[in-house]
Amino acid sequence: MWSEVDTFTFDVPTKMSGAGDVKLSLELNRLQFLIPISVAAKVGETELQGRLFTILENWMTCNPPFKGLSWLSGIECASRIVSMLTILSFCDKLSEQQARRVRQFLHAHAYWIHRYPSLYSSSNNHLVAEIGALYLLSVCVPDLPSAEQYREAARTGLEREILRQFHVDGIGAEQSPGYAAYSLEWFALVALEADLRRHPFSQSYLDRIRQAVEAFCWFMDDAGHVPRIGDEDEGRVLSFGNETQADYIVSVVDMARRLLKMPSLPFERSEPTLRDGVLFSAGDKLTNYQSPSGRRSFSKGGYTVNRQVTDLGTLLFVFDHGPLGFLSIAAHGHADALAVWLHWGDEQFLVDGGTYTYNSDTNFRNKFRGTLAHNTLAIADEDQSLIAGPFNWTNHAQAHVVKAETDFVEAEHDGYQSRFGAVHRRRVAWMHGGVQLTDTVTFASSSIPPWRSCFTVGEGVNVKVDWDVAELRSKGGRVVRLRARIDNDPCAWRLVPCEVSPSFGKLTNASRLELGMDADRQSPVKIDVFMDFILVA
Repeated sequence: MWSEVDTFTFDVPTKMSGAGDVKLSLELNRLQFLIPISVAAKVGETELQGRLFTILENWMTCNPPFKGLSWLSGIECASRIVSMLTILSFCDKLSEQQARRVRQFLHAHAYWIHRYPSLYSSSNNHLVAEIGALYLLSVCVPDLPSAEQYREAARTGLEREILRQFHVDGIGAEQSPGYAAYSLEWFALVALEADLRRHPFSQSYLDRIRQAVEAFCWFMDDAGHVPRIGDEDEGRVLSFGNETQADYIVSVVDMARRLLKMPSLPFERSEPTLRDGVLFSAGDKLTNYQSPSGRRSFSKGGYTVNRQVTDLGTLLFVFDHGPLGFLSIAAHGHADALAVWLHWGDEQFLVDGGTYTYNSDTNFRNKFRGTLAHNTLAIADEDQSLIAGPFNWTNHAQAHVVKAETDFVEAEHDGYQSRFGAVHRRRVAWMHGGVQLTDTVTFASSSIPPWRSCFTVGEGVNVKVDWDVAELRSKGGRVVRLRARIDNDPCAWRLVPCEVSPSFGKLTNASRLELGMDADRQSPVKIDVFMDFILVA
């Protein structure tokens, strides 16, 4: 579909009209769908091993080294290495021909990753995957050509990258919990393998894993779900190939906790994962686990998280005052400066728009990472930062905390300063039974362009609007009441239909609450939103 077999991989056109998102084809060729077949062969259906290697042989024939789409990216090669190592762990003794073909497969992948590593602005989770796979391969197949060279280079790289990819407060540098979990899975997996071989990673490496684990626990609601922030494409290191896993982050954090000799989290999961079955026996749940409570500011990662225990579950409120993303292109960041998220118990009240696609539709790609898809304020319907490609940004909005006290945090960003002479400042104040959001937009000129303040409502939450009051009622009987004021005067909410992407490649209808002015108005503008949390189960 994408190329002939004999096309050199870097000459393969990845943007063809009507071809869809190249990501879908790439991920199919990670071969994770073969892992369940190897498991079935191990537990009794022995004839499946022969069929499994027939499929692998066909794949190798149709995807010769360095030709075709499948060799385009190092992260795909890294994923196939882990798939092959996992498959081999379930297989009985290989024939001489099978063993020779597997070695050729692994050698070609290791050579290609080592020859073309992700560098510079692309040295994000892709680089983590590449060096993680090289390390695992070199210790699992130590007689592979150049294995010692790969092992030492990969180990040095992993020690370096964990300190780059995660801030000291545990937040992932890509400003995406989904990608942070993906990188953490690699870091924890290689650390476990190193421990088994009595060559553990450094204490600073393990400390950074612990910091990431602690940060994730602050962001988890009562079901273990984390707000979707930035890009999320459901990529996994260990996978059966078809799992969506709403609780993926919990399973990764559990894996890291076991590595650190910490009991697992108490959350019930919808399905077991390969991380459980391959890496660890099913240990006891942490019945006396106490989730974090109170407020914590992640100054390096750029978030303030407030957790309040109520009779109807934990109120989880997240406020983003951090950078757009990682490195110069901020590939997986969204234009969401000063956005907020709200979960209550196991239900999501205010959510992110999601990701939906990378390459198949430019309009959708731009829409879902643009400012209007997030719970913040947009001026003239323009984005805070400027999109320069599917994984590129220019004029990054710079956000920072202006003031923080025991009961409030105030932050601002400069994303609209060069175009509109405007600075957006948001103050989040926590009060008994509620939160007050105050947006102040200051313009250099006396008149201002139109603006909109948006709040996307989560799935299963019913919305009723009565002029300046919007009532959000969940299936679980939780109620959040939002009262709006502009320059101290009541202001009518607008309830508008929108789309959200609950997982990559999927769209669903949703509702968005908006405040705004279409006519000129004097500067500065002050917008207050009072959120009252009502216990009426």
